[in-house]
Amino acid sequence: MSYDFMRGFQMVVFDPRLNNPHTKPPTPLRPPPAKQTWSITPADTLEHICGWIVACADGAHAKFDAVHIMAHGNRAYVQIGSDNISATHCAPFVKLKDKTRW
Repeated sequence: MSYDFMRGFQMVVFDPRLNNPHTKPPTPLRPPPAKQTWSITPADTLEHICGWIVACADGAHAKFDAVHIMAHGNRAYVQIGSDNISATHCAPFVKLKDKTRW
């Protein structure tokens, strides 16, 4: 399934450690083109990542139509930057309230 990340005002937050598991050896993936694309570093904290999304949403274009986080994970855990996203570690996302149109 393909997505049109260029439609509207979308942001892609991309962890460069994301690999294509279907290649031998796994090869690094590249972020898709979007109006706003940010390849984070392994040192970026979830607090910093959410803060930057808010700063971009408060910029000239105002709210995002969508924010996509591309990183390794499973149903209960996503590794991004120096942190993780889980049911017990998601408080930084409260900053994103009202920063998207939907």
